[in-house]
Amino acid sequence: MNSIKVTTTATGVAIVLLLVSLASPPANAGKLDRERLNQCKADLALVYGDARLKLKSVKRIRTNAHMRLQVIPKEGTPSYVTCWVDREGLTQAIDGDGLAVVIPATSEEQLSLN
Repeated sequence: MNSIKVTTTATGVAIVLLLVSLASPPANAGKLDRERLNQCKADLALVYGDARLKLKSVKRIRTNAHMRLQVIPKEGTPSYVTCWVDREGLTQAIDGDGLAVVIPATSEEQLSLN
């Protein structure tokens, strides 16, 4: 009878471990999130110039992470931007009002906030 309990317990533990591993994100998700955050910050720097960008939250949607960043300009009022990297590797962003943030292709297209 004891061997049956051990086998049942071992099977139960194996099932729990399997379910936990299926529910958890891939091991490289943290690295990928850091890469995407760095890409978002670099691209948003083209839009906001030397404003400070501070990560406030990360929301996982399917296989992507939407990052909410606070934009803190040297002068003016802080605002929020939600940023993500799409399947093609392009940065997409919307501001706090839900409007698309146009990411310039080069730093020569940088917008002025003044």
